[in-house]
Amino acid sequence: MVEVKVISKLEEKEGAAFNVLSQVSSTWAIPVILRLGYFEVLRYNQLKNTLKNVSSRSLSRTLSSLVSSGIVSREVRNGSPPRVFYSLTERGTELAELLDSMSELGIKWDSSEPDSETIEVSVAGSPPA
Repeated sequence: MVEVKVISKLEEKEGAAFNVLSQVSSTWAIPVILRLGYFEVLRYNQLKNTLKNVSSRSLSRTLSSLVSSGIVSREVRNGSPPRVFYSLTERGTELAELLDSMSELGIKWDSSEPDSETIEVSVAGSPPA
């Protein structure tokens, strides 16, 4: 019976991880989140200028999606013309920290040889291969 609870918890975690990944799976989501994590607050054109080869349409769609997901905050300030500022929400800041750690891991992996050690794992109820 413990196995069923463990599997259920693992499935819950898998679903949650897939949910997070689906929100950052577009081409420009991760670069946008990392830049807003670094610069904190950027106007649209400032953000666009930090990204190579992003079209206005792609950036607008990415920002809209990230705002809808509660990852990015969009603030319109009065003026002529009105100015729009983007920043990370608390959720976005957590995600930026995770992405930054993943980036560091990727850099580490790129600069080292993969482990050649194989580890066998046996799950209760199933024989080892």
